[in-house]
Order: sequence, then structure tokens, then C-alpha cells
Amino acid sequence: MAKTTIPTGGITDGTIATGDIADDAVTDAKIGTLTQIAFNATQSASANANTLDDYEEGTWTPDITDGTNAMSINVANGYYTKIGNRVNCNGAVGSSGLGSASGAISLRNLPFTSSSLTNSFAGGSCVYGDGLNITASMNINLRVETGAAYAMFALWDGTAGTSNMTAAEWSADGQIRFYLSYMV
Repeated sequence: MAKTTIPTGGITDGTIATGDIADDAVTDAKIGTLTQIAFNATQSASANANTLDDYEEGTWTPDITDGTNAMSINVANGYYTKIGNRVNCNGAVGSSGLGSASGAISLRNLPFTSSSLTNSFAGGSCVYGDGLNITASMNINLRVETGAAYAMFALWDGTAGTSNMTAAEWSADGQIRFYLSYMV
């Protein structure tokens, strides 16, 4: 598979380069054997909201805490893809003990801090769970707070909506697999 890098200034074979065409002048463009786009290792931010200026893939280590006290974690696998201002994460996290955690718990160490823009709320879902102290009909969701690098665990546990999941509802040997998406 051939790899073509588009450097600052455009395509290097002279087909398209900065300044050759005006904005919106091309409605259908085909670039020969282009099979990959390589982004710079460091984001080159654009003021244009419609310019894709960042792409990144990586791993991260999720943790569960009550905001102060961490649980003893024995499974911590996180993967992410950042495209522009959107981060998509998935992974698994499991505990071998609650430690001193009590009260509301959250998934910590997200790979990026979420946007602090008003109403930029986001979240995700748990697609598997085991060893949890919850009722069979309850669903676990993740709620990414604005301007934060964590997601609160939320339980759909009543007709009025959700409540924060607590360490006691997690259990010493609890584990989940999850997916979440948020804006940065």
C-alpha cells in the first residue's frame, strides 16, 4: 500500500498546491494513488472550523475513584481515537478491591480534558459488566463532565432518570467494558 503525505502547501507533484485554487472552486477532486493521509505529530490548529487539522490514536490507563480515593485496579485497558475536536474511547476496567472509595464513583484519566463549552455534555455506555452490586434491570452509563478528564458513572435506576453510581454498587471485584465519546 502506497503512502502519500500531504505537506504544508498541498500535494507535492504540482497537481494541487496552496494558492492554485480559490476556496470552493473544486467540487470534485481525485488525487491519483492517495491511500493514506499522515498528520503532523503535533496539531497544526486551523481557525477554520471545517478544516480537519488533528488525528491521533493511542492508549490510556483508566482508573476508578470517588474523586479522592482510588480503587485497587487489576484490569485497565483504554484505547482512543481523536479526530478534530472529538475523542472516541473504549476499554475495560476492573477492580480487585474498593480501597477507601465510597460515594459517587467516576472513570478517571481520560486521554484529553473535555470541552468547557456550555452544553458540550457527552457520554457513553457500558456494554458489559460483571461482579456488580446492582439490580438486573439497571443500566450503567458514563457522563463526561464539561472541562474535566473524567466521566461519572450513572445508573438508570428509577422512573425519574439517573443517579450517580456508588462504590458500594460497584463491588470489590466489579468490571466493565465501555465506550464513550466527547468533545475537546
